[in-house]
Amino acid sequence: MSKGDHNSNSVVGAGDESTPKPHYSIDPNDGKTKNQNNIHQHSYHALHEYNDNDDGGSPLLKRIKTNERVNSADSHNWGNRRPSFLGLGSSLNLSKENDKLLNYIEKSSRLDTVQELRHLSLIGHIGRYFDWSESYKTDDELKALKNRKLRNFYEDQNELIEKYQEVDKLLDSGIQINMIRNYSDRNDHGEVHRPIPNETYGSIEHEDDDIEPPTTPLHRKDSAVPGNIDLETGLLLGYNKADEIALINFAILVNFAANIALLLGKVVVAVLTSSISIVASVIDSALDFLSTLIIYFSNKLANTKNPKRFPIGRARLEPIGVLIFSIIIIISFLQIGIESIQRLIYPPEAGEIVAIGFTSTVIMVVTILVKVVCYFWCKSIKSSSVAALAQDALVDVVFNTFSIIMPVLGYYFQLYWFDPLGALLLSIYIVVQWSYTCFEHIIHLTGKSADIDDQRVILYLCSRFAEKIHKIKTLNCYHVGDSLNVEVDLILDSNLSIRDSHDLAEALQYTLEALPIVNIERAFVHIDYTVTNYRGHLS
Repeated sequence: MSKGDHNSNSVVGAGDESTPKPHYSIDPNDGKTKNQNNIHQHSYHALHEYNDNDDGGSPLLKRIKTNERVNSADSHNWGNRRPSFLGLGSSLNLSKENDKLLNYIEKSSRLDTVQELRHLSLIGHIGRYFDWSESYKTDDELKALKNRKLRNFYEDQNELIEKYQEVDKLLDSGIQINMIRNYSDRNDHGEVHRPIPNETYGSIEHEDDDIEPPTTPLHRKDSAVPGNIDLETGLLLGYNKADEIALINFAILVNFAANIALLLGKVVVAVLTSSISIVASVIDSALDFLSTLIIYFSNKLANTKNPKRFPIGRARLEPIGVLIFSIIIIISFLQIGIESIQRLIYPPEAGEIVAIGFTSTVIMVVTILVKVVCYFWCKSIKSSSVAALAQDALVDVVFNTFSIIMPVLGYYFQLYWFDPLGALLLSIYIVVQWSYTCFEHIIHLTGKSADIDDQRVILYLCSRFAEKIHKIKTLNCYHVGDSLNVEVDLILDSNLSIRDSHDLAEALQYTLEALPIVNIERAFVHIDYTVTNYRGHLS
């Protein structure tokens, strides 16, 4: 209601026939003044709008609406209305209802004010610490640097600055304020539509048993996370988890189809040439086929939720699958290396030299081109499973190139040992490459510390999150497979209530887990009031 409407209603006389009477359920003879009637009118219309936007409506509002309809009918038949037992109008009870209504409006307004002050008090106003664009080097500036080490330093610094800028973009959007508001709405108004499962409390993962994560709608009535942080973070920073999973599955299927076709082509070449280098390439393609199956099923299981049997998910199946595949490849090519050494030590009696025909050459060239395309495409997808496929495609490019070049050179120079030497060199290359991959996944599964840049990004987010975070006592970031676990100890204001401390810490926890630029599986935010407290763990 506008200010002009309020003034016009305040001066309307009871006997003014030219001005329509206000539509509120107050008896003209109940002894209330015109100003009081206006207060009730304001209260009714305010609550009427609230009730129209509310799905269920409160019992008080329903009673008020019912009374309004009854009194509206009575107002048209004022002279024919029967008096009550005490000789008073029936609007006396209605007046009491309106008093309750006025109290409800006042309490709601007071509660809204407290909520606004609460999130402003907890989060405060922490701006950006630094204008990162001042230190960012453009591509032209990087190209102008002649020193390779200096250029690499600034390239790494640019990557870190880009991550800082994404954190700034996320926090400047006010997403943490929205989360604290969401806590207030949920707890003060009781807007809880379903309980949060115990198995997934405090985590972004809230899917049902054994189902794949769907593409979640942007507006969920009963979100299990405050402020839809899992969706809003991706939207703000341009990430989409569902699309990423679909792209990973598509990349795996494309590699699967390509490996089948290339395997059949290499089998034909091996039959035509009898080259041990080509045979090694056939074995490599067969292992590619096996690796795609292992990675596909491990990725499928890792993204299938079963909170009862696997409370924190099965994301570690991806690196375990890659680890198993690495061991299979290493063992296979050790065997090929042994066979190559035997052919070098014990050459064929007739000095037979392998000849590569036109058909075999075309098949191998097509294989190399297909693997080059697969490598660059898979490299652009951020996933350990697809990264393993990208590495495998790069190995295939090198492997297939040498497996065709060495026999051709041996035939051209009439040197029989070129072919087994090429197979031996390729075997050594494969064993070294996949041994490195195997070792990397082993140390990640055993809890290696996170990359220092990832730790800096996490520390920066925690320090900028809210003013009530006075200090950061401890920060531990370590691998659990491909993902990270983060443990952070915060020093909060000792005067904060349990509720405020909990909401602030858990809001930070959700924000860390939703941060797409760092692959965090679980975040654990502990709160403390002094830096001199105990460590919190026995070991």
